[in-house]
Amino acid sequence: MRWWRLLRTRQPSTFNEKVRYKMLRDHRPLLVTFADKVAVRAYVAEAVGAHYLPAAYALLDEPRDLVGLELPESFVVKPTHGSGAVVVVSPRAPADAKLPELGGAWIYAHVRPDAADREHLARVGAEWLEQLYGQGPNREWAYGPVPRRLIVEELLTGPDGGIPDDYKLFVFNQRCRYIQVDTGRFGGRTQDFYRPDWEHVPMSGGPPWAPTPQPPPDRLAEMIDLAERLSAQTDFVRVDLYVLPDRIVVGELTSYPAGGHSPFIPESFNAEFGTLWTVPKRYAASGPGVRAEGDGQRARHSERAGHQRPRGSPTGGPPPPHGALSPPAREVRRLAAGCEAPVSDRISRSNGHPLVGARSTTDLRSE
Repeated sequence: MRWWRLLRTRQPSTFNEKVRYKMLRDHRPLLVTFADKVAVRAYVAEAVGAHYLPAAYALLDEPRDLVGLELPESFVVKPTHGSGAVVVVSPRAPADAKLPELGGAWIYAHVRPDAADREHLARVGAEWLEQLYGQGPNREWAYGPVPRRLIVEELLTGPDGGIPDDYKLFVFNQRCRYIQVDTGRFGGRTQDFYRPDWEHVPMSGGPPWAPTPQPPPDRLAEMIDLAERLSAQTDFVRVDLYVLPDRIVVGELTSYPAGGHSPFIPESFNAEFGTLWTVPKRYAASGPGVRAEGDGQRARHSERAGHQRPRGSPTGGPPPPHGALSPPAREVRRLAAGCEAPVSDRISRSNGHPLVGARSTTDLRSE
């Protein structure tokens, strides 16, 4: 029961305890913004600039629209309302890789273009949209109000043309304290932790260390500055970044790493991470942040009781709450300058929030 979980987490000390404390007590709209892969683009564009975003090719309410969508040879498809599910399509995938089987599709997958049957991919997307991520309002509640849609983005590539390394910056009270580096996500995965001065940390989160410590990225100072600026309105967030040959790209802003069950080897680092994070005794009942939907679509946790799953609302709905980012379409074009994808001449927005940097098959008839 929720009251029992509140009681058990009232005096958190370790990192995992504080994540669970935050999950139960921090119900600001900002957390929904971070969870929503569409709304967070507007937050990033406003905070640090749209040039730090990956190009977005389409935002789809209907998975079937994937079938006829004009896309480049390489692209990424993922649901907007959760974490840990993505299909990467590129010629560098293993020759025998296949799309996820239905019934267990909430996984990472990397397939070649000739293995990315659009009909099957659309069925995978439909399965994603039928799942309520985060286990309801008492756990990772922030995912519940997010409209369930698919977003199609550019495939980011590293200097060797492969999947780039994933840098995860742990920012406590606006200061970056640790940096996790994941390599080889689709094969031969390694994981290392560093301090901001790039001292290697003798801990593990499960995967093995790289054979030799990685050199610090060339733009490390800029990465730390970005992460701290993106964390300005919250007590903790993990900022996931990719360093490409010509730019840094923001991947995700994660409020609940591993749902408050991150492995620490040795366990003493769970306590060390916790000492760096000062949680408030009480979170504000509301606060800054972009809402994922209008006021009429807040309570989505009763989906499994038979209510219709949330979809993207058409433009022209209720006005966004105070502080929401909703520039008109021409402003979206301005924000998108420098990171647009050459797929279509039309730009979409969703429920008043810009799909910054995106081109879509949806017309803005209000223009």
